[in-house]
Amino acid sequence: MIQTKYTLAPQVDLQGDEPGGRVMIDTYSATLFACNETAWALLEALREGASIDDLVATARANFEVAEDEVRQEALALVHRLSATGLVDDG
Repeated sequence: MIQTKYTLAPQVDLQGDEPGGRVMIDTYSATLFACNETAWALLEALREGASIDDLVATARANFEVAEDEVRQEALALVHRLSATGLVDDG
């Protein structure tokens, strides 16, 4: 089964550094989104292109999270970003 790879749209910029001043910027609308550590890890994976399974693996490698919980969160994140045009599929 081939999984869809998602990537951040060209207008998305990730800016930040430790310990927590991380934001995702929609450069088209100048909207800022504050990111927690988990979201940041998933967004960095999406910058390179990632399937839902890749996002789950990224989160599980970096945080102590249950697979089913993080899968639901990854799906919700991709859905929200896709609905606002901030992630491309394929």
